[in-house]
Amino acid sequence: MTDPVNNKSADRKEPKLFLVDEKTYGEDYKEHLLEQYKLCVGAADMISDRRSASNTFYLTLISALIALIGVLSQVNKPISALYFWWVALVSLSGIMFCLLWNTSIDCYRQINQAKYKVINEIEERLPAAAFAKEWSYLKAENKKAKYPELTLVERWIPVMFLVLFLILLIISLIMANYALIAKFLT
Repeated sequence: MTDPVNNKSADRKEPKLFLVDEKTYGEDYKEHLLEQYKLCVGAADMISDRRSASNTFYLTLISALIALIGVLSQVNKPISALYFWWVALVSLSGIMFCLLWNTSIDCYRQINQAKYKVINEIEERLPAAAFAKEWSYLKAENKKAKYPELTLVERWIPVMFLVLFLILLIISLIMANYALIAKFLT
């Protein structure tokens, strides 16, 4: 049987975060809970580091493709139809990498969201809920001070490059066909 709202099996239970209460666990409960909390925060930081490294990788790759277009323009003098076909191929590659980059950003966002949900649940059993409080400040009711989520800002970079590569692709295909027609007519 499936749940029509969540598209999940209704028989499947969500795993519980706290398997044992403090009384049943024993005297080391709070100490072990704090250690698990530290592990979760450390894992969330590592995901953020990987996310940053991933963004650097894609930005470097996209920059190299743009540089390649510049190099191709210097190698293919006078500029011929072949140059435009190369630009089209590089642009198509750039579009694919931008789509992969956007997917990567979304995956890291989902992983971080899940990790911080767990961290916030653990904080409910700790003396202070620092992360939950921090987010409450960032999502202030004052709209002027609204925090733009990093993922939303981050996603614009590959989108802008995608638009650039799309424009280059269209122009290069038009110019390649124009160069072929011009060559044929001469």
